[in-house]
Amino acid sequence: MNEIINKEYINHVLTKAQSNIDTNEIEDVIAKIELRKPLSDYDVAILLYAPEEYDKKVVELATAINDNLYGNKRYFYGVTYVSDFCISTCRYCGDNICSLREGHRSTLTPEQLQKDIQAILDGDPDIQEICMLSGDNPGITIDKWIKYIGAIFEIYNNELTLNVAPFNFQEFKKIREAYPNNKLQFRVFQETYDEDVYRREHPSYLEIKDKLTDSSWNYLKNNGIYYPYKIDFSYRMQTQERALLAGFDNYGFGVLFGLNDIGHKALFETLAVKKHGEYLYKKYGIWPKTISFPRIQPSKGVDAVVPGYVSDREMERIIAVCRIMFPYSNMVITSRETAEFRSRIRPFINIEDFAAKPGPGGNYLNDVTFQMELADNRSGEEIRDNFVEEGYIIK
Repeated sequence: MNEIINKEYINHVLTKAQSNIDTNEIEDVIAKIELRKPLSDYDVAILLYAPEEYDKKVVELATAINDNLYGNKRYFYGVTYVSDFCISTCRYCGDNICSLREGHRSTLTPEQLQKDIQAILDGDPDIQEICMLSGDNPGITIDKWIKYIGAIFEIYNNELTLNVAPFNFQEFKKIREAYPNNKLQFRVFQETYDEDVYRREHPSYLEIKDKLTDSSWNYLKNNGIYYPYKIDFSYRMQTQERALLAGFDNYGFGVLFGLNDIGHKALFETLAVKKHGEYLYKKYGIWPKTISFPRIQPSKGVDAVVPGYVSDREMERIIAVCRIMFPYSNMVITSRETAEFRSRIRPFINIEDFAAKPGPGGNYLNDVTFQMELADNRSGEEIRDNFVEEGYIIK
C-alpha cells in the first residue's frame, strides 16, 4: 500500500459521500467551516459532492477565508523555460519525446536564461517569485542546474521555484549547499494520484516504439536510457519530501486536471491533494507553499484529447474547496485559463502568472513554440490593469 495515497480508501470516502449525501450533512460541514474547525476527509467529500445549488455558498466560504487572511492583495510570479528537450513520454504534452515538434527543441545557455529573467523583471521589477521549468533533459546535469540557478540569483533575489524533473536527495542537497541563503521552493505536479491513470499516461519506450523517430531512439540507446524517468509514480510523489529533507524552504504541488477519467475523476485528485499535504505537514510541520490547478490544454504535436474533462463550474468548486482545506497555502492559477475564468476565481486565489510564455526564451524572443496553447494571451500590463480595475493590490 502506498504510504501517502490509499486509493481504495479515497474512493470509499467519495463513494460514501456521493451515495448518502443529504442537506443536514452539507449544513453541518458548512457550520464547521464557518467556525474554522478542521474538516475530515468525509467532510471534504461531502463538500465536493454537494449539489450545484451550493456553488455560491462554497465560493462565499472560500472567499471569506481568503479575505480574512490575505485581504485584497495578490501577487504575480514569473515563468521561465530552460529547455523543451524532453525524454518523457507524457501523452498529453507538446514537449514529449514523440511530439511532431521533433527537431525544433532548444536549451538556453545561462546567459540566455538571464536575458529571459531580465525580460520578466523589466515588466515587473518587484516580482516575488520566479518559476523555472524544463523538460526532462538528461543533458542538464546537476552541476549545470547549479550554474543556471546561479545565473538567476545574479540578477534576482526573491524566491526561486524549481518546477523541473525530480532530483534525488543528493542532488537537492547539492543545490541547497550551493545557495544556502537563497529562498528555494520545489514544485512538481504529480499529474494524477491514480496510479493506473499515471501508468497509462506515461508509457514505457517499448510501448511507443513505433512513434519514436530514429533520432530519438538513437539518442536513448546512445545515452543508455532504457525507461522514462517519469514512469516511477512513487519516486515522483516523494519528490517534495526529498527537497524538504535536503533543506529547501518550501514545496508546492498540484495535479493536471482532465487527466483522470476513472471513478471519481477530478474529485479523487482533490481529496488526494488533501492527503498529500497532510502527510507532509504531519512529518515536517510545513503546509504546501503553493497548490496549482493546471487543466489540460491543446498542445501542438499531440492529439488534443482530454480524458476526464473538467468544466468551469467543477473547477471553480475544486479550487474553492482547496482554499478551504489549505487556508495557509497559496492557490495558483495561470494563463492556461481564460481571462474570464481567472477573474471569476480571483476572490479566493492568491497568485497568477505574469503573462507566461511557456517555451525557452519566451520572455525575450518573438518566435517561440510553446509547450501548450494558452487561453489567456494578454500582456502582463493588461493583466495588471485588470487587477487594479477589480480592486486588487499587487504585492
